[in-house]
Amino acid sequence: MRYESLIYMFSKILISYKPTEHAPHIVSVIPWLALSGITGNLIFEDNICTGSDTLENTTGVSGTGATVSSSTDWAWQGIRSFKVQTNGSTVGESIDICKIGTASLPYAVLVQSGQTYTVSAYVKGSGTVRIELVGRNSTGTATESYSSPSMVLSNIPQKLSITHLLSDPSTIYATAKILTSNTVQTITFYVDSISLTRYDEEIHNGTFNFRTQKIFDSIQTAIDDPTTIDGDTIWLGNLNYTENININKKITIRPISGVNVVIQPLNPTLPIFTINTSGSSTTIQDLVIDGSTGNAGIYINNSATNEILGNNIINNLNGIYLYNSTENVVSGNIILNNSLNGVLISAGSDNEVSSNKITYNSVAGINVQNSDKCRIYSNLIHNNYDGIHLNNSTAEIHLNSIVENSRYGLYKVGNGTANATNNWWGSNNPIVSLTSPSDIGIAGGSVTYDPWLVLSINSSTDRSNRSGTHYNYIITADLAHNNHGNDTSSDGNIPDNIPIYFNSTLGTINSSGSTKKGKAELKLTSSSAGTANVSVTLDNQTVSKTVNVTSVNVLGVYNTRTQESFATIQEAVDDPDTKDGDIITLAEGIYTENVAINKKLSIQPVTGANVTVEADNSDKSVFVMNNEGSGTTIKNLNIESSADSYGISLSHSYNVNIINNIITNSSKGIYLYKSGNNIITGNTVKNSRYGIFLYNSNCNSILGGNIKINENGLYLFNSDNNQINGTIITENYYGTYLFYSNNNDIIGNVISDNWVGTYLYDTNSNSITGNSLSDNGVGITHYNSIGIILSGNNFTDNLLADSSTIDSGEMVLATTIYSCGAAALATILKSFGIYATENELATLAGTDETGASFYGLKTAAQSMGVSAIGARLTVDQLKTNYLVVLDIDGKKHFEIIKNITTTTVYLFDPNLGNIEMPLDKFNEMYTGVALVLNDTLPPGTVLLTDDEMRDIKALGYWTKDAHYFTIPGFYYPTIEWRSFSYPVPVLKWKWVPPYKLFGIIPIPGHTEPYITLEWRTGSYPVVVWRYQPPQRFVYYTPRWVKEEGEVWNDNVYIKVFKGAIAISTGTTMIRGGIGLIGITEGWGTPAGIILIGMGAGVTWYGVEQVIDGLDDPWSVKPNRFLYD
Repeated sequence: MRYESLIYMFSKILISYKPTEHAPHIVSVIPWLALSGITGNLIFEDNICTGSDTLENTTGVSGTGATVSSSTDWAWQGIRSFKVQTNGSTVGESIDICKIGTASLPYAVLVQSGQTYTVSAYVKGSGTVRIELVGRNSTGTATESYSSPSMVLSNIPQKLSITHLLSDPSTIYATAKILTSNTVQTITFYVDSISLTRYDEEIHNGTFNFRTQKIFDSIQTAIDDPTTIDGDTIWLGNLNYTENININKKITIRPISGVNVVIQPLNPTLPIFTINTSGSSTTIQDLVIDGSTGNAGIYINNSATNEILGNNIINNLNGIYLYNSTENVVSGNIILNNSLNGVLISAGSDNEVSSNKITYNSVAGINVQNSDKCRIYSNLIHNNYDGIHLNNSTAEIHLNSIVENSRYGLYKVGNGTANATNNWWGSNNPIVSLTSPSDIGIAGGSVTYDPWLVLSINSSTDRSNRSGTHYNYIITADLAHNNHGNDTSSDGNIPDNIPIYFNSTLGTINSSGSTKKGKAELKLTSSSAGTANVSVTLDNQTVSKTVNVTSVNVLGVYNTRTQESFATIQEAVDDPDTKDGDIITLAEGIYTENVAINKKLSIQPVTGANVTVEADNSDKSVFVMNNEGSGTTIKNLNIESSADSYGISLSHSYNVNIINNIITNSSKGIYLYKSGNNIITGNTVKNSRYGIFLYNSNCNSILGGNIKINENGLYLFNSDNNQINGTIITENYYGTYLFYSNNNDIIGNVISDNWVGTYLYDTNSNSITGNSLSDNGVGITHYNSIGIILSGNNFTDNLLADSSTIDSGEMVLATTIYSCGAAALATILKSFGIYATENELATLAGTDETGASFYGLKTAAQSMGVSAIGARLTVDQLKTNYLVVLDIDGKKHFEIIKNITTTTVYLFDPNLGNIEMPLDKFNEMYTGVALVLNDTLPPGTVLLTDDEMRDIKALGYWTKDAHYFTIPGFYYPTIEWRSFSYPVPVLKWKWVPPYKLFGIIPIPGHTEPYITLEWRTGSYPVVVWRYQPPQRFVYYTPRWVKEEGEVWNDNVYIKVFKGAIAISTGTTMIRGGIGLIGITEGWGTPAGIILIGMGAGVTWYGVEQVIDGLDDPWSVKPNRFLYD
């Protein structure tokens, strides 16, 4: 921390990385260097953190806390040489150097008798000091105290410490103080450490509210306590609870880490948990809920937005019963052996059941009665009477494994429709019949079940592993395709860890593997060549495939002109016999390497072969070419990169053809840096930060193909005269984004399901003609762009508007999703001649990650000297600069009224600028509330109360992928093959020329044996455990997206990413030796420090080096950037 402007420093533990796991072993505050030459007192007695103090109005000392293990030492290491001024008059004056408990470590208060504390410090000065350690009970009253021996201070730092066992049974936490005598004038502390030897795990017994630091005898007592409020977490430390619990507050109930908590009913005819209306938004997590034989394990009654996550719910009448409840999530649970239903949903709507294991329930795994818009995703539903029972209900049912249910997998009766496509029914030909048992029985309503998932088998040669005598083969059991041949993985997959059984007639393969993302992969090894018949079996389906096992001496890479073969693509490129114009063909298989191309080549599979090239070094592009690689063709490959690198990267390259490749999981799928006249045709680029990125690249053609599920589909920076024609651009945040790019043609494309179909930023003379723009948030948005040619485009069903315009002169655009309310208010104030920043107003409005409320915006406006009133208004009562709330498919968003005519509403959108919306669409979205600034309302207007205004909140940034559900992370075993070398004695013969023995006897030439050692290589399997992070899956309804990594504070806006820092400021001053180091052109990601987005008036001091040739631009808007 630099000290030019430093006022103070504080630190606090916010929360542990995983609230159910342990915190780090040591938590330290590392000091800044000693401040030589600084005179005066740095910390005064009344400013020392004692637990009750605060450092500023908005920052508490206590923080949130972190769970720690029994072996953790909490240590504060070294604020060096700070002085504490005493008044020199009071004997026994106390200075709290640390208050363990309410000050810094809320979780550390959980101590029992028998716990040992150690407190130590290095001190120097004059007079006498000692440390007093005081044990306290739950009310803070001292129960026991201990004192160290007194120490006479000198000018040499001496260590003062006390270690003591707290033994009083009522002691639950401790404080430590330095006690001084009246002769002391100043003490200089050299704090070595203040540490606490943590409590034993046995002290977990109890029920805790860590915010209030209260301990309770039961869960119900903890809930009912008047100090327990909405948002609290009740942590359970007992192994067993016997009670029926009523939840009437918004709380979270979960166990302390490492404690397996079982909750059984006191009265088995009542639910174990009941969540009522006032308990909405409650979370129940990671518990065993067992034995409500006459009722439900969890009963949700007229309640909304609750989450039931990761529980074992067993041996109840109904596992979970939702009655007349909406928008609840049941995910990640094991719901087993309940007498009626695993999950019963009666009435209500919009409930989600996802990623659960629902088995052996006597009536139905999931029973839905008279309920609409149920979402049933990615569950394992096995061995129930009916898997899913729908009566007079509508549901979306996808990506489930619905197998071995006694009567029907899915039974539909009564009215309503079920979309049950892309499920696994236990075979490749599900049975649809009312004669049970069958997979699907339709007695009423309608069910769409085609397409369905099918089991298939694929094999790929591992071309990169040649350690044995014969290639290894990757055998894949595939459940990620349906009976129409479509890949379903972009929509999610069936549950992980479903066992699939493998067999081979040749070589060795494990007998079983488990699904991950819809596939199970095992390795087939063989010491001999031949044909292997490999089969996989899942449930009632077996499929097989023949695999030709070949020697590693049969190489996969081939130059068709020289007829030479190679082990790797790079070897073929680098071979001196390989010349410009050569064709390099790749045999079927997987090639793991990073390929640098410096010749004009064609790289393509052998006809009909399925070839995948994946990055060996995840920080480098899979294919990269420079100017010498101009004229190269790369076609028909599957290219898998990583989030830190690129699929295909061109630097100063021309006339390159990139044709019909599938490129996935990249930072940038295809990246052109200062490259031109290249043709990119028919490629599929998906799941990347940028699909195709052109930087300072002109006269390129992007023709056909599919660019989908990227943050930015097509991104052009300072790139002119390019053509984008006939391409499907879908499900991206920005479909096409042109930044400082002119004279480009966007012709005949399908641009759909993006937040912004096409965005033009500071561009000239671009042509957008003949495109289909549908189902986007907005079709076309442009900022400071002139000469746009728009003709022949077909706009349909864009959610907010077909087009919008951003005017930086009158608008303040939101820089985060949280601050759309603040940006809207800043825009209105600007029209009044009052200038305030978005960040300033966001702070005044109390904006947090849930957005700003009407009440907060009212308070912020009033603080700027403007009157503000919240009211319920009809559309005909709305006027210019009224701030209104629209409901966009269930999500709230702020808009400013600019004008209303008989047909059109003209709005300012904090994200999109000026938009025009048909009046009938506005009427559908308008919620009937408005914030009115500096205006009077007619008599009789219904005004909003402050409480009502607090409940009205809105966010920004919408995209089509509405809702994610999560499967928790887990560890799983994999087999890796490790190579080793070993010597083998070999008998060889050598030729001995004629010679004369003893110089006399002639010996003719002959051969004679000798023994030599030759090295052989082998391999052996090693079990390697890997962590599967939590997986998120999506179903397609609109949602609001949060950008990560954003910090906004006063006048400086900072984004921090791996290897780079970006800072956007207004008028400011930059100091220090900052350079751009290690920036490369097209080969991986930039390193060093990047400063961009500076406004006018920036002054630079001591900037050592700024290098041209960044391989990556940063997109800058006023007070905002899009990030890489």
